[in-house]
Amino acid sequence: MNVLVTGANGYLGRALCPFLVESGHSITTLTRQPWPLSGAKNHPAALDDGATLRTCLQEQDVVIHLAALAHQAGQATEAMRNLYWSINVEQTKKLAISALEAGVKRFIYISSIKVNGESTTITPYRFDSRPNPEDLYGSSKWAAEQILHELFAGSVAELVIIRPPLIWGGDMKGNLALLQKLVRWRIPLPFGAINNRRDLVSLDNLCDLINLVIQHPKAAGQTLLVSDGVARTTADIIRLVAASEQRSANIVSCPQWAFTALSHMPIIGGKSRN
Repeated sequence: MNVLVTGANGYLGRALCPFLVESGHSITTLTRQPWPLSGAKNHPAALDDGATLRTCLQEQDVVIHLAALAHQAGQATEAMRNLYWSINVEQTKKLAISALEAGVKRFIYISSIKVNGESTTITPYRFDSRPNPEDLYGSSKWAAEQILHELFAGSVAELVIIRPPLIWGGDMKGNLALLQKLVRWRIPLPFGAINNRRDLVSLDNLCDLINLVIQHPKAAGQTLLVSDGVARTTADIIRLVAASEQRSANIVSCPQWAFTALSHMPIIGGKSRN
């Protein structure tokens, strides 16, 4: 298949694109900065560069849209709200319209489990769970999903949405990147007594799914939730990160009251309001 991948030089794209090349697809990448990859054609341009976008989309069968403003910790200011909307919603809409005009057969949108919310208490999220985003990032992804459904309704082109949870493997990002550093420094991590559960997905498993979705007929029109199939505690996640670093995890137990006390401290436990 001829496949265009946006945001190909990001965390997921750097694993996905070589995987797709090895799987026999003809890959074109669209990145803001030049990003050479053996076996793929690269177009360095922004998503709002209409001329380059039309050139990239010529004779493409599938678009995989990875490019996005990732989740940012901090206060939900109006400026951040506008930035999320501009990048995650408006640019997605422009890309989808151009893809439809170019005759692309399938559009794969990498959304986020944050569309569903931040946590569940009894059962995990399902594909038909009610969306309930709680931050700007999740809200922007949900808004983009709704616009895509409107654009592709009644079209012969097929829309597939994937909502991954936290992704692990390789050079990890966000909190997992911090855990990687703490594991390397052998810092004791006081999470041995915490009995939470969280779904993650490995880079390898997510790349496998995306590759399957490129052509599988039953993927058309679906919203897919993905995970490794194992709900992990924080201690389990630390061990997972440590194993990826070929190190042992330095986990100690800390009583629940200590975590409760820390959560009431303004700097450690305080949350910004959306």
